[in-house]
Amino acid sequence: MYSYQPLKADEVKFVLVGLHERLDACPRGNRDPVLMLDCLKERVEDIALLFETEEPAFRDPDFGLDGLNRLGVIMTFLALIEEEYLPAVAHVTPEERTLRLVFMGAVKRLGLDWIKDLVVHSSGSLAIFPKFFTVLDIPVVHVQANFLDKCLCLPGAFHEFGHSVFLKFIEFYNAMRAELVAHFVALRRAIGPVAEEQKKRLLENLDKAQAYWTDSRLAELFCDLFAQYVAGCANMISMIDLSMGTGQQACDTDVPSYPPDAARVKVCEYALTPEQAASSEVKQLLADWEQYAEVDRADSFYRDVCSEKLLRRFTNVILDLLPKIMPQTQRNVSLMPDIEAVLGPYGSLTLEEATQRAITVLMKRPDIYDSWWREARTRLA
Repeated sequence: MYSYQPLKADEVKFVLVGLHERLDACPRGNRDPVLMLDCLKERVEDIALLFETEEPAFRDPDFGLDGLNRLGVIMTFLALIEEEYLPAVAHVTPEERTLRLVFMGAVKRLGLDWIKDLVVHSSGSLAIFPKFFTVLDIPVVHVQANFLDKCLCLPGAFHEFGHSVFLKFIEFYNAMRAELVAHFVALRRAIGPVAEEQKKRLLENLDKAQAYWTDSRLAELFCDLFAQYVAGCANMISMIDLSMGTGQQACDTDVPSYPPDAARVKVCEYALTPEQAASSEVKQLLADWEQYAEVDRADSFYRDVCSEKLLRRFTNVILDLLPKIMPQTQRNVSLMPDIEAVLGPYGSLTLEEATQRAITVLMKRPDIYDSWWREARTRLA
């Protein structure tokens, strides 16, 4: 007589063996994520041991749903490795190897010293998978297959690193949540003597606006501010590109898990130093964006959710906390580099330097950008 649970248990047992073999077959050169591969193998061995311990329950029909649920836990563990990590480590391209070393250098300079290894996966979109079960040591960084061809996207890597920072330090979340609550408490108290029905509507609107700021939206806004903190003017330009380059309505509040683009651009603008805000490159592009975004024509819900006062509160509290919590992380207060200096002799380039220089050349000497960048990208360190 056949039953499902033993059938599934046999498949999982086979998958465990196959996963171990696949990880053994992954390349282990000096540019490969060897530490990550070791961590993955160790986790597969732990899962295999758990499977061996629980196997009687998987095969005994008397355990019923409980046995199936226990098997489901193991399948969930395996799915994380199969779907997120194995595709990234099994077939690493030369460009992914290069980006891994560049990103590892960046996270060390930025003070993200809890990241012990990472792998880059050209999956089609810029993102990060920051947490491997309960640890932040070995993230997967997703990039576009042509990531290095898109200099306006380069600062987005710092945004993705910000997700790891946000998970590492709960203080950032707590501070943003506290500012959010304090802001709406003040607005509720400010309601004057109005008719009861009107007051009820006002309170309901404020409740909806406060509830809009989910944990995921706070995380995204923090990551924008983190990228602004470490990448300066280049990130400001990248955020304008993020908003205008997709044609998305800047004040759209219906995008799941993300704040409106207008709010994201605004907090980065508020985080500029006075000198950065006054620079010609930033001023001109922000003027273009203001015309595009039409924030003044946003609906009342956007104005409740993303008021200037609230966005400035978020900006100020993060700018205040970053040097306290991460004193080794340097704030980028520089202006965009002079084109003559960019085109002069140089040695190796960090990701931070390459980002600033590439955008400068694209803005001021697009006629030579292709040849300049082909040479510059070989010097990424």
